[in-house]
Amino acid sequence: MLESSLLSTPAFVEFSKTVVLFLHNTSRVDDEPYPKLLSEKGFGGFPSICFLDGAGEVTVRNLQRKIESLTRTRAQLDELASLRAAAGKGDKKVERQLFLLELDLQMMTTEQARERMKTVELDDADKTRVEQFLVDGEVRVWRGKARELGADGVGEKFVAMVRAGRLPSADMAPYFWQMVLASSAKSGDAELAQRAFDALEDDKTPAVMRERNRAMLEQARGASKK
Repeated sequence: MLESSLLSTPAFVEFSKTVVLFLHNTSRVDDEPYPKLLSEKGFGGFPSICFLDGAGEVTVRNLQRKIESLTRTRAQLDELASLRAAAGKGDKKVERQLFLLELDLQMMTTEQARERMKTVELDDADKTRVEQFLVDGEVRVWRGKARELGADGVGEKFVAMVRAGRLPSADMAPYFWQMVLASSAKSGDAELAQRAFDALEDDKTPAVMRERNRAMLEQARGASKK
């Protein structure tokens, strides 16, 4: 999939000149030299794209499979290096910029973000960005526990987030609302199912998925009338 799309574009060829490319093919062949590299780097599926530092440690993950995401992140990493250098020299003026950039690059856990924001002077807009990071982080946590909780369990967590007014950013929204729709269909909450259905409506969504979503919406409507 990557070979026929992202990796075959002229834009990626140009981008590749700014980095050292590394490709690991998880083959699951008996004599593969690094059979657990994917999981050791914190990934659970493939293809996975990330940036590594010179020591081979992951610096940025959760990248979109788009050239815009790669080039933007590459520029942010350059900015990050400059800000860290300034902070290392005792420049207190860059602390806010550094914190927000590391936040955007998802270089900290939600707990770390809460602690860091106590030490940095933030305006209302900054605090909104932090809150969005915390919400998205919560979505990732529940998504990562899908095997443990099951689809129903994850759906219930997301429904609770909707009721609390804690909604994810655009990148996290499709999975979030899909689970909310499935949960609402089972519980018969037609109003919430309609909200999730509307959030998922997109002309780019495959027809078969749109039909499946509509079927779940009708299921919720039918259950609510009983």
